[in-house]
Amino acid sequence: MDKNRVINALRGELLIKAQRSFEIYKQDNKLNQKYLGGQNNIPELVTEEQVDLGKDEFFEYAEDLNENNFVDKVREYVAEQYDDDFMYGCIERKVNSDTIKELLADELVMKLINQEPYGYAPRRYWVDKVNQVHSLKELATYVETEECYEFVEKYASDWEDVMKENRE
Repeated sequence: MDKNRVINALRGELLIKAQRSFEIYKQDNKLNQKYLGGQNNIPELVTEEQVDLGKDEFFEYAEDLNENNFVDKVREYVAEQYDDDFMYGCIERKVNSDTIKELLADELVMKLINQEPYGYAPRRYWVDKVNQVHSLKELATYVETEECYEFVEKYASDWEDVMKENRE
């Protein structure tokens, strides 16, 4: 039995799981491609890491491999050893959430300073307020929402006072 074919089958099954987990991660955090900051290859990185870590264990698990059963054995092994929660955790650990947060925060600040009447408050004020949001999902929600009212209401209720001070 050609080990490379088996490892490629393992890689393929793990990639399917990693891609599915990555899609769920993006949905859970309301992230689109624009805010991933070039991290579109996370499923491939997780897959390669897991193949490297798990291939020896797989060959111990599936002693009686042959041309007729290796694909089924790989699927069985991946189903047993790599549940959705595990793969989601792998994705979460690989994603650079600081990069995503920075992109989302920059986008929200730009949105605020370019939207009437919030643009009259100083940029530094909006940067400070946006940095108070710690959840990627919450930041993404504010970025994707047309109006900034909910963000301002929750984090910047004093913006009018700051705006008046800035104008004086």
